[in-house]
Amino acid sequence: MAKVVYLSMPEHGHTNPTLPLVKELKSRGEKIIYYSDEPFRRAVEATGAEFRQYQFSFAKKDLRQIAKNPVKVIGLVAEASEELVLRNIDEVRRDDPDYIIHDSVAIWGRIIAGQLKKKAVNTMSTFVLNNEILFMSPDFVFTFPLLVLKGFSYYLQYLKYARLFSRKYGIRMELQDTLMNFEGLNVIFNSRYFQPGSKKLGDAFKFVGTSISEREKDPGFPYQELEGKKVIYISLGSVLDDPDFYCKCFQAFGGKDLLVVLSAGDMVNISDLGAIPDNFIVRNFVPQLEILQKAGLFISHGGMNSVNESLFYGVPLLIIPQQIENLMIAKRLVQLKAGVYIMPKKVSPRNLLEASLRIMSDENYRNGAKKIGDSFREAGGFKKAADEILAYTKEVQSQRVTDSESQSRGVIYHARKTV
Repeated sequence: MAKVVYLSMPEHGHTNPTLPLVKELKSRGEKIIYYSDEPFRRAVEATGAEFRQYQFSFAKKDLRQIAKNPVKVIGLVAEASEELVLRNIDEVRRDDPDYIIHDSVAIWGRIIAGQLKKKAVNTMSTFVLNNEILFMSPDFVFTFPLLVLKGFSYYLQYLKYARLFSRKYGIRMELQDTLMNFEGLNVIFNSRYFQPGSKKLGDAFKFVGTSISEREKDPGFPYQELEGKKVIYISLGSVLDDPDFYCKCFQAFGGKDLLVVLSAGDMVNISDLGAIPDNFIVRNFVPQLEILQKAGLFISHGGMNSVNESLFYGVPLLIIPQQIENLMIAKRLVQLKAGVYIMPKKVSPRNLLEASLRIMSDENYRNGAKKIGDSFREAGGFKKAADEILAYTKEVQSQRVTDSESQSRGVIYHARKTV
């Protein structure tokens, strides 16, 4: 049994795919210490892992303010990473893990693993950024300088910490590295079919598909109302919300022969939305997986975790992209005939309704979504991810056994093998 420290990114889209993997590793004998923030304690402990609170917390309102500009995100994450290293490295050192797993955004995980000379695994809940992604979204090349200007103070912040990390920790951190943080093994919660340019990614990248397991059901949700209905599910994710957009949805779908489930997020006071049409179920949070199994369409912001869960159940998407990453995902869905997108400034009740009915009436969209979903299942999911991690870390696990056996014979090892 190996001891593992998992340094997560405490956001739903990054955390949800890791939980089935953690539970699987635990079932195979690994001892997992999972670092996150308090809102995720219950979900983490349900896997059997030991929850550990970061000695630093991302302010959610800050994430909401900057989420639409990746330059601002990069600056914030770079700054937070130094704080997370300083406040948590001694505790991880005392944990003395055999290996470390960290999220792709967790620069602090990469630094801590390097400083403690621990073998590390990177988990990714997004596309791997490569030239194919950029060529697919050429507008990104032209808009990026504008994003830098709009978030220039954050860009300077990134440069400051990039120099600091190079000098202090000996790591090179290009702009894209803040979101990727590659290791010798990179577990991608995606399939090679869905990832653009995947043939150019080598053996260090293991595509395992969507990581999904059963979640606790919401006993208060009226599941029976979904039966026999044409269901549209709407959610902009856990970080973003847009009451004006929700009102456009009321205008678009209210009174139609549809049942619409709208997840408004925790920052919206539902009573402030005004009159809600009778064919809508509006909650701050809803059981997403159960609803997707009944839905004919998912209207989403285009976060990778939500998109993957939708595709896993063969549900096509209408994307209202909020960030550059969302637009990249949306364009890939268009390429594979699994969805369409409308830019936020062009959203109207009329084109929402027209696009939704077009997708739901064209079987090609459901077939496109199903094909991607099939590729996720064929990739092996969280069980395959666990296989890859255990194979990659087999050497350090064997060393742990050897050390324990030697110590039981009274032999003191003054130095452990460096991985």
